[in-house]
Amino acid sequence: MTITPEVLDGELSLSAAANRLSYLTRKDSENAARSTDPATTNTASEIWQDFHATATALDTEEALELLALGEVISRKAHESDTAAVTAARLAGADWADIGAAVGLTGAEAWDAHQDDLAPDLLGDRPTS
Repeated sequence: MTITPEVLDGELSLSAAANRLSYLTRKDSENAARSTDPATTNTASEIWQDFHATATALDTEEALELLALGEVISRKAHESDTAAVTAARLAGADWADIGAAVGLTGAEAWDAHQDDLAPDLLGDRPTS
């Protein structure tokens, strides 16, 4: 079976995808943590040698699934973001407030969502 974001997107909710990604990441990280002894690693060269010598705990299918899961989560998060912005606009939030909630200016938030929202929800582009 080929693992693609499209296959996983239909099978997993955002929380299920995040849980699976977390599990695979922990599985691989725990293996890497057992493989290295930071007390014996001093130079940058030794750090890279240790890194390259570290075996992964993931098989090929799991590693590819990990990549696909990252994409699925990104896509689902974008969908949730658009839904949240729509809800905020319907509730009366202005673009400055929406931008502040995501670490952007109002104009940057408007630019990021101009293709996602209906013109009546989008409104005029803020100047800042």
